[in-house]
Amino acid sequence: MATFAERFKEALNMRGKTQSDVCQLTGIGKSAISQYIKGSFVPKQQRVYAIAKALNVSESWLMGYDVPPEREDKPKHTPELTPIEYNPTHKIPVLGRISAGLPLYAEENIEEYIYTELNGGNEYFGLRVEGDSMNAARICDNDIIIVRQQEEL
Repeated sequence: MATFAERFKEALNMRGKTQSDVCQLTGIGKSAISQYIKGSFVPKQQRVYAIAKALNVSESWLMGYDVPPEREDKPKHTPELTPIEYNPTHKIPVLGRISAGLPLYAEENIEEYIYTELNGGNEYFGLRVEGDSMNAARICDNDIIIVRQQEEL
């Protein structure tokens, strides 16, 4: 496997660039570029990317791997994207509990928040059901019902 320094020199020759050119294209200082060419240091990932891009070579190749030197900026396979419907959710408070059986008054203490797609410019809140007298309507004990706030009729 070739070293970074060997590939860096090879890339400079292939592209007809100088160390100064790479400094200007990447913003990396001359002393750092010189150290990389000598093999004293190997640059970190961000600098490898900048140098590879400036010399139009693959980062993997520049690091010494046995791959073609050509840079592949486009992904090899782009999966087909399927659009999804955007339904923004809204956070609404669960204010307390309501009885579905024996009388129980709802206390207005926020217990938690839930998210819903309901909107239409209305205010909503949730109440947790206690009891089982609404089972026939498929509203069971501990379910949360969502209520639209409105003026009394």
